Parts: sequence; structure tokens; C-alpha cells
Amino acid sequence: MPQKPGQAVYRRRDENGNWLICSLDGCSLPVYSRGLCNKHYQSKRELAIPLGELGQCPVPGCEKYIGSRAKCCKNHNKVIFRYGLTLTELIELFADPKCAICEGESDLVIDHDHACCPVDKFPGYKVSCGKCIRGLLCRRCNTALGMLDDDSAKIQGLIAYLSDYEANL
Repeated sequence: MPQKPGQAVYRRRDENGNWLICSLDGCSLPVYSRGLCNKHYQSKRELAIPLGELGQCPVPGCEKYIGSRAKCCKNHNKVIFRYGLTLTELIELFADPKCAICEGESDLVIDHDHACCPVDKFPGYKVSCGKCIRGLLCRRCNTALGMLDDDSAKIQGLIAYLSDYEANL
């Protein structure tokens, strides 16, 4: 298979020109990196294959591996950039991973004040300056808060509405 100019090489050949095959028994896919096919290389955590100087992500609750030059896993690196946080701030944020509203522990997202950092303030994918982070919320509570435009008067009105309804039962 001829390589096009500027195209990344994903398959590896030995010195005789033969395609290298994944080193795991029963796999016949071509080698992507470190003797593994792309599928097995990407799932190295589940297979518990030691790959050099990999360590675990320091963010509490994260079981992903990091590379030698990274300080945390790929997903948390994105979060650090997107929300303008430091690694220490991210570790502190996830030290007690619960929703600040319902205390749920699944599907948590970072909540921040949208009034502080409008979408057009930061080009690209960055959404926050890092100073307006309010905490962790589950996706449902975060969506509900967003639907109410982070307006405490609307939230108080909603509480009064439900209280009046329950009082009339």
C-alpha cells in the first residue's frame, strides 16, 4: 500500500517488508504501535499491558493512564485547558465527586458562571477563564440550572410553585 505525501504511517513492516501482526494471541490485525494493533493499543488499560513509563492519572476516581510527558490523562488535559484550571485545582475539585445540588455521583460536569465568560470571549474550545468555576453538578442538575438561565428569581419562583401545589394536595 503506497503512502501518500503527508499521510501518517499506521501500519508497520519488519526488515523483510512483511506486515507486523499484533503481538496478542489470536489477533491478526496489523501493528499500530508498541507491538499492538490500534484496537489493543487503545484498550491497554483494560488489558493491563505495561507500556513504558505510564502512570495513572492523579485526578481522584480516574483509572486512565498518562504518558511520560503528560501530567494527567488526555480527557483531564482537555478539561484543564477548556476551563482554565490547574492540575491542582482539578484534583481538589474531584476530591469529593458529588453533585452540589442532589449529591449524585454519576455523570458529573463542571459548572461555571456563563455571565463571566461569554462563548465569543475565548476562541476555540476554551469556555472559561477558570475564576468562575462554581463546582461539580450532575448532568441533569446542570441542564436544569441552564434551562432556568442561572436566575435565582426563577428558581425561587419554581420552588414557590411546587410548594403551593403540594400545600393544596
